[in-house]
Amino acid sequence: MEVILKNGVRIFTPQEYEALRGVVRRDSSRAVLEALFFTGMRYVELQRLKKHREWLLRERACVHLPADAQRKPRRRWRERFVYLTPQGLAAVERLFSRNVRIPQRRVFNRAIRSWAEKAGIGVQGVCTKALRKTWESWLVVSYPWAIDLIAMNMGHTNLTALNHYLQLPFSDAEKERIKVYTAGWRGEDARNRRDVG
Repeated sequence: MEVILKNGVRIFTPQEYEALRGVVRRDSSRAVLEALFFTGMRYVELQRLKKHREWLLRERACVHLPADAQRKPRRRWRERFVYLTPQGLAAVERLFSRNVRIPQRRVFNRAIRSWAEKAGIGVQGVCTKALRKTWESWLVVSYPWAIDLIAMNMGHTNLTALNHYLQLPFSDAEKERIKVYTAGWRGEDARNRRDVG
């Protein structure tokens, strides 16, 4: 099947993500992969989170990224909250295990391309950023009424979310599978508040 690319970066289907995850043998590597995926955080943000367990607000199912969490000079939000699904919360908690080390980004980029090759999904557009872009696109599929919240969660404008993620050609079956992964994210709360208001 044809791959989905956006600006040259791969957007994984659920089947591709599952195949990719399935070939990762080391628990520590899988922990990093899942934490990157289920948070949608930038690589440098995840590296800094590993050193700051206090940023995880477990009872609120989110990560608070203070202003110094990222080094991106042109960032939209100085600080932000990254909402987590139950799977995301578990992934972040695994990240704090003693045996989990987050390698340099270039090392992880090589690893993810190697896993994609082993998984038989091809390497076109596969890189660390693909995990972040995939998660955001899946949130947009699941919670189209919460574009503003998704954009804030990811650390950019809602125009970026609209331009990059709203129109991706997932099949109906893929969309249903995506909703299983994103269940429990705060977009459900946003819809309930909108319906009540």
